[in-house]
Amino acid sequence: MIENTVDVNTGTVPVRATMPNSDEMLWAGTLVTVQLSFREEEAIVVPPNAVQVSQTGSFVFVVRNGAANVKPVKVARVIDAQAVIESGLEGGELVVTEGHLQITEGSRVSVREPKAGF
Repeated sequence: MIENTVDVNTGTVPVRATMPNSDEMLWAGTLVTVQLSFREEEAIVVPPNAVQVSQTGSFVFVVRNGAANVKPVKVARVIDAQAVIESGLEGGELVVTEGHLQITEGSRVSVREPKAGF
């Protein structure tokens, strides 16, 4: 059962459930953290920092043959540090995530490995 109230101090929602406990790890009244997945879907996702906004709408820079190309996209939503792309990308494209201010259509770009800790 999912409660219809949110604890304003913690931002949590109480959920009550019955589950197998054959190894007796849980005791009655034990609090646990759960994550519910209401649906799963196939989607094209990119890091949110890849999506840029202009006067004409959202876009990403797609790297093809070492050059950046502007590709208009429509973002459906951002979930868990991933922007779900509704339209504009086919999937599998290499997108620019840093240095957008230095890039224009057709700029030569090179792929860099992420630094440790980032």
